[in-house]
Amino acid sequence: MNFDERIQVIWDEPNERLTEAPADAALIAEVEAALGVKLPADYLHLIKKQNGGYFCWFNHCEGADWDASELRGLRRVGNKNWEELKEYMAEEQIDTPREIDGLIPFAGDVHVSICFDYRGVADGAEPSIAFIDVESFDIDRTIAPNFRAYIEKLGHRSPYIEYAIETPEDGSEVMVEALESVFSVAFDDWSEDYDSDTYKACYPSFSAKEKGLPFSLIWLRRCKSKSGLHSCFQVPQATWFLNIGDGVPEKLIRKFVKAPGFDATLLYEPRHQE
Repeated sequence: MNFDERIQVIWDEPNERLTEAPADAALIAEVEAALGVKLPADYLHLIKKQNGGYFCWFNHCEGADWDASELRGLRRVGNKNWEELKEYMAEEQIDTPREIDGLIPFAGDVHVSICFDYRGVADGAEPSIAFIDVESFDIDRTIAPNFRAYIEKLGHRSPYIEYAIETPEDGSEVMVEALESVFSVAFDDWSEDYDSDTYKACYPSFSAKEKGLPFSLIWLRRCKSKSGLHSCFQVPQATWFLNIGDGVPEKLIRKFVKAPGFDATLLYEPRHQE
C-alpha cells in the first residue's frame, strides 16, 4: 500500500490521550510559528484527517526500537524541552544525539523519540525522520528520508498469530464453540471489562490453566467498534480478530481454521513460529 492508500485506513478510534480537536489552518500556522519550521505537507494531510491517535494494524518501523503505533496531536508535536537534557549532556560530555535543537518529536516517550530531523535542512526543505534514544544516549539514526516514506515503511509486529474471522450474521457462537471444542478449553467472556459494543475478549479460563494446558492467550475482539469504525482493512467483511499466543499446537490451529461455519484469514504469523 502506498501513502495515499494507507492514510485512508490508518487511523484507529480517536484516543483521549492523543487525539486533539481537528487541525485547521490557524492552528497549523500557530504551531509552525512556535516551532520555527514548515511541517511536512504529508504530515499535515494526515493530521487533518484525525489530529493524533493510534494507528490500526501499523505498529512497527524498522530502525525504530519503539512501538510506532501512535502519532501525537499537532499541539504536542515538538512538545519537548531540550534545555535540561542539553545541560545534562554537556555535564556528562555526551554527544549523541547531536544538535538536538534540530529534532522535533512527533511520537515516543521520555526515553526515545521519533522526530522530524531539521538538522542541516534548508528553509522549506523536507526533513528526514530520525529515531533517538535520550536514556542510553547511544542511538541517533535516520529511519526514513521523509514523512511519506516513514508511513509507507510502517509494518506490523506481534508476538501472536493473528487471524481475521468472518462469521455469518449472528453466527459468532458457532465460531466460539469451535474454539472451545478444538482447543479443549472453556472460555470466559470478559465483555464486562471492556466496552461491550466494541470488544468481546475471551481468555482460556483459569480452570483450563490448572490442567496444565500450554496456552498463553487466545483472544477475540470485534473488528467493528461502537462508532462504526471497521479496523480490519485487509478483510473488510471480517467480524472478529483472533489472536493466538505461544504454545498452541499448530495442528489444533489448522483444525480450527478448517472448521465449518466461518472463514478464517491469516493476517500475521511471528517469524519464530514460521
